[in-house]
Amino acid sequence: MTLQLINELFDRAEQIAGIKNYAQRQQAIKELNDDVEGNFKRGKKTCESLRVLFPLTRNHALASIRLWDSAALMATPLLAYQDNILAERQLTLVAVALAIHRAEHGEYPETLADLQPALSPDLKVDTFHGKPLAYQRTPDGYLLHSFGPNGIDDGGDSHSAAIAAQPGRYLKAGIEIAHSDAKAISTINVTADDFASRVPVSFPIWRWEVDKETKGTEGAFELSAP
Repeated sequence: MTLQLINELFDRAEQIAGIKNYAQRQQAIKELNDDVEGNFKRGKKTCESLRVLFPLTRNHALASIRLWDSAALMATPLLAYQDNILAERQLTLVAVALAIHRAEHGEYPETLADLQPALSPDLKVDTFHGKPLAYQRTPDGYLLHSFGPNGIDDGGDSHSAAIAAQPGRYLKAGIEIAHSDAKAISTINVTADDFASRVPVSFPIWRWEVDKETKGTEGAFELSAP
């Protein structure tokens, strides 16, 4: 019975994943979470009523509920992961079109409209809210970004563009900031969640530093940023 409920849960999550409109998909996720929470509370209440008369049955039922709830907790992060992957895929495809344009014309275009007809119209709007992607040509490349889940143009900034089960990323105008750079991170709005692609690519510079007091001993090296 429990496995059947879990299968039904993921069948519903799969249906939600197929909803194209982001706002409608988010509403469906909210309704799923509300149903999961309500079912968990009702199931737990039923288990408590069995505590005295049927303790063994109660324990088995409670274990099943917890198993189902654990599976339910996976559904929302997986759906968010899909949104993130689709956004990254879109930026990658547009970046490929920009690279081809540069190879053919010697420079990046002034606007994404100049990529016609090489770039299909649906790739020019972000996957979250259907707004046109933000594109800005810079002296040595470009900054391309979508507006993320919050639908706000944060200028290519992201305070923590986290993907399920992976560390978050900090972006400042598309430039990745090291997690140890607290000063730079403090300049990023905590609600910023743009997905950005910047050329030339810039990564945090990491180096292995040797602790002078423990030089030559095990554990002497640590990862830090300049």
